[in-house]
Amino acid sequence: MILNFFTFLTIISIFVTMMLTVFFFITKRGFTHDNKILASLLLIFNFQIFYSFATSAFDYQFFMDWHKSLFLLRQTSFLIGPLIYFYVNSFLKKKEAFNFRTAVHFIPFAVSVIFLLVFYRNVQSFIIWKSILDLYVTILILAHNLIYIIFSLLSMKSTTINLRGFYKNILISPHNSWLQLLLIGFIIIWIVNLNSFALYMIIKNPGWCAYTA
Repeated sequence: MILNFFTFLTIISIFVTMMLTVFFFITKRGFTHDNKILASLLLIFNFQIFYSFATSAFDYQFFMDWHKSLFLLRQTSFLIGPLIYFYVNSFLKKKEAFNFRTAVHFIPFAVSVIFLLVFYRNVQSFIIWKSILDLYVTILILAHNLIYIIFSLLSMKSTTINLRGFYKNILISPHNSWLQLLLIGFIIIWIVNLNSFALYMIIKNPGWCAYTA
């Protein structure tokens, strides 16, 4: 595998994301629940960076034998929406966002993984771009994340804090609120962008149907 600019940029992205993951796992600043949820979200986000690279690198043939594992890894996208929603609620309410009932939010991820494990038993060779599952899963992931983004916005709207007060609180916060919200915003834009472009390329079916660099 040639270490070109795209590969080098991906290595930097994965490294920085892992450093941020570790930072939010161990930091004592801010609120513990917010930090742990964001750290988990960053870890899942790192999986998406690797998946995107493995299916869009110029030397993508290097990853051809790993397509079953890569497609399983991609199902972690179903965790991004719920984690964003939990983070927003934890950030706004300053209390633990997880309880027994929240397990329902992880059902799409569990179902997708179980389905693929059963599906793989009858498939010897699996190429992501040649499987109709790629289209359906991409649509589901995009819709799933958009639904949770809307839920998160509704949660913000339901609070008594207006936009000016929200922004002021971030400016005077002694913690890492500004960094956390910046990361959340970036992850939202990135994951919607990735799956939108993936959907476009699958439907349009250009010369080769890997995701754009």
